[in-house]
Amino acid sequence: MRNPRLRIKKPSGIELRLTSKAVGQQEGHAISRLQTTLVNETNHPIEKYHLELRLPSSILKHWNSTYPNEVPCNEPGIRCFRFDHLGFGTVRPRDQRDLASYDYCTRCAIDDKGGEHVAAILVSESRVGARVFVNGEECRVEKTIKQLAMER
Repeated sequence: MRNPRLRIKKPSGIELRLTSKAVGQQEGHAISRLQTTLVNETNHPIEKYHLELRLPSSILKHWNSTYPNEVPCNEPGIRCFRFDHLGFGTVRPRDQRDLASYDYCTRCAIDDKGGEHVAAILVSESRVGARVFVNGEECRVEKTIKQLAMER
């Protein structure tokens, strides 16, 4: 658990966004896509950065796959993914770049947790997190599945 007194200085003019959109149906399940976006509101390009994405493993159960860029995670029920600028390129000044995206299925997550009303609440409160390191500073964002759905 993170120390609540530990403050992370957000790089000025740099924002990491997490968004979700519905992308269709597969096998009768509604599928959504999680998108990470790096926003650069500075006058300088962001040439080097490192992204870490942490997802509840249950939302990825629909495909039962291993993914590129997945790294070991010491937290049960979480899958971790890491990327860097080599895979996505420079973010120009006053621009933004879509980084990693993953399709996910909340129906499979609910089924994985027992398929009941309580399971649906647990899934909706599951947290998705991302952080990016730019110029030695960390910028992070965390949202629940419910928040992502409400922001569509």
